[in-house]
Amino acid sequence: MKLFLLTLFCFWLVILPFRGEIWPHYYRTFLPVVILSFVFLCHQYLPTNLRMMVPLFLLGVNLFLSCQQGWLYLKAQDIDDEIHWKFYRQMITDIIDNAGGTEFGYFIYSPDQFGYQSKYALRYFADQKSYPATPFVKKTLTYLLFAPNISNNPWADEWYWQEQKVKINREADKQWTYSHDDTMSYTIKRYDLNANEATIAADPYLIDGIQFR
Repeated sequence: MKLFLLTLFCFWLVILPFRGEIWPHYYRTFLPVVILSFVFLCHQYLPTNLRMMVPLFLLGVNLFLSCQQGWLYLKAQDIDDEIHWKFYRQMITDIIDNAGGTEFGYFIYSPDQFGYQSKYALRYFADQKSYPATPFVKKTLTYLLFAPNISNNPWADEWYWQEQKVKINREADKQWTYSHDDTMSYTIKRYDLNANEATIAADPYLIDGIQFR
């Protein structure tokens, strides 16, 4: 038990600087074992009158945080907040309407390199509308989708990604954003590429699929 707890603590200590969108999933994986270990320690080392108080307190805190997240979801605007699937439907519909029937390629930037939400959404809604949209390939009409960046992560640099990975280093022909004063959200950039720009291939090692889901 002591070895397990030491391993678990060291694991969390090592990954603490790298927390992000995927980080909570590590916690959830270990949650049942953590609960059992905590209950065991309470039973072994706490006085009898405190054995139930501490777990109940922690349960209450967890319930409060869960309700708080649910309330934030209910308050969110479903057409301009990325917490909603409706937001992605609206965003993809706006892109398709902007394309005006023209085939386009697109690239998606996300601090979480897998960026599953927008990848799923664009593929799903483009297929649903039978629209010719190609992921992570340059076309004469190309869109870059930028998810909200993480300001305190020095490795999350959307400009480097655009210039060095996608190989587009000029201002967009058109762009719009779904961000507000109090909410950061996606920014969309449209590029009408000339023949030379379209032939400059993007980095082939960009993570363009959803194969890990």
